Amino acid sequence: MALNDFVSGVSDLDLVCELAAPPDPRVLADAQSQDLDVIYVLRGELEKPVHEARSFAWGREGVLHTERRGDLVPVLWEQLRAYAITVRGEPPNPPVTPAEVVTYCRENLVEYWKPLLQQVQARRSGIGDGAIGRDAILWVAPGPARLWHTINTGAIVGKSQALHLAGAHWPDLAAPLGEVAAARRDPAVLLTREHAEAALELGRRVLDSA
Repeated sequence: MALNDFVSGVSDLDLVCELAAPPDPRVLADAQSQDLDVIYVLRGELEKPVHEARSFAWGREGVLHTERRGDLVPVLWEQLRAYAITVRGEPPNPPVTPAEVVTYCRENLVEYWKPLLQQVQARRSGIGDGAIGRDAILWVAPGPARLWHTINTGAIVGKSQALHLAGAHWPDLAAPLGEVAAARRDPAVLLTREHAEAALELGRRVLDSA
């Protein structure tokens, strides 16, 4: 929503809620929704460096979790600092440096996206039999592209914009990546093995350039 890339029925809303005190967990559980991805922190946590901050609960896909901290990472701190829409209270200004954001993006590429791309690569034969589904393409294609853009510019962009920017940088991938971006908003846009291959190739190039 904040990056002007919200897709109804596809996107969720990413929220950070700063509270004066932990409420009854049952109240938080009742507040969860399938389209909310929310992290709860206590007052003052957003003023700390991200490696010192702690959350006390988080919710995703309608379920509240209290067994471990939510994902407080430098990219989130930068999103809150530069892009967040403040619903209530003072706008957050968490301390974070460009170097912290870039380091996190590079680590995330290696630790999360590289293994995932390898898994998808191993299953790439035949999209028709469900080996690589539509949802997988819509997830795998823009993820590394967003990190690539942040590493190179410091800016954070939405999934659709990241796909178009990557297509402009690698023109041979522009057509299939543009169609993947269109498919995010239009279920009638068919995705084929060509789009899966473009997503994998984009991921490889991003990893090579990072």
